[in-house]
Amino acid sequence: MAKIITADSFPGQKLIQWTYGYQGSTSTTYIYPTGMTTTSNYPYIYWPMTFNGKLVKATLRNNPYSSYTSGPTGTGATLLISKNGSLLANNTQSYTAGTAGQMLNFSFSNATFSASDYLVLSFNCDGLWRYVNWMFEFETI
Repeated sequence: MAKIITADSFPGQKLIQWTYGYQGSTSTTYIYPTGMTTTSNYPYIYWPMTFNGKLVKATLRNNPYSSYTSGPTGTGATLLISKNGSLLANNTQSYTAGTAGQMLNFSFSNATFSASDYLVLSFNCDGLWRYVNWMFEFETI
C-alpha cells in the first residue's frame, strides 16, 4: 500500500512561492494582484496553508517600466502577515526613494502556522511602488 507523503513529512524543507502585482496608489495599504481592480481592498495574497510551517522571509522588487523608470517613491514599507484574521507578524524596512529595481528583504522569526490556517499578506508603504515581484520563503516544521 502506498503512503501519502505531505510537506510535513520532511521538516526543515524550504518552499518558495513567486508572485507579482501592482500597487494602486500611494494612499492604499494594499498591493493588488495583476488583473484585480484598485476599487476593492483586496489583500495582496491569501494563502490557505496545507502544511505545518513558518514564513521565513519575503523579498519585494520593484520593476521599472516606460513611464515609471525612477523606482518607488517614499522611504519605508511594512509587510503584515495575518493568520486566521489576526495579526501574526510584521516587518518594516526603509529604502532610498527613486531607486529603479529597488529590493526589500523582510525576515520573520515567529510567523508559524498549521495546515488548517490561512495567511493574508498585505503591504503598507508611504510611497508608490507600482509593478512588483514577490518571493516568499516558507519552511516546514
